[in-house]
Amino acid sequence: MISHIGNFFLALAVSSSFLQFSIPILKKALKLKNYENISAIMTRFHFLFISISFSILIWAFVVSDFSFLTVWNNSHTAKPLLYKITGTWGNHEGSMLLWCWVMALYGFLITQNYQFLSKELKENTLMFQGLLCFGFGL
Repeated sequence: MISHIGNFFLALAVSSSFLQFSIPILKKALKLKNYENISAIMTRFHFLFISISFSILIWAFVVSDFSFLTVWNNSHTAKPLLYKITGTWGNHEGSMLLWCWVMALYGFLITQNYQFLSKELKENTLMFQGLLCFGFGL
């Protein structure tokens, strides 16, 4: 059951990254003024969803939940805890999810800390970061 929740949050993360890059494109094409912060909001949602999904994968490795195929292929019950945790990103699926999480983290930090950036530069940065996360999330 927990694997379905992780997949659901991963699907939400991919959907929010799609909205993160597509809404600013539509906003620029249609010259809309009402959607000022939508890219930053979608970036925050993307970070939340990908964090939950990655946390579920880490949890599956820690408790050796062999209902996950990637845990079945890349873990063992006799492994020490540190090896189980690092085994999360020691395979293709986990490393791609970690890469998406790191990109989402940097996008989240841009929305929070980089107030000195111009609004257009921040929006373009978040838009392309959303495009990359969408591509890696598929």
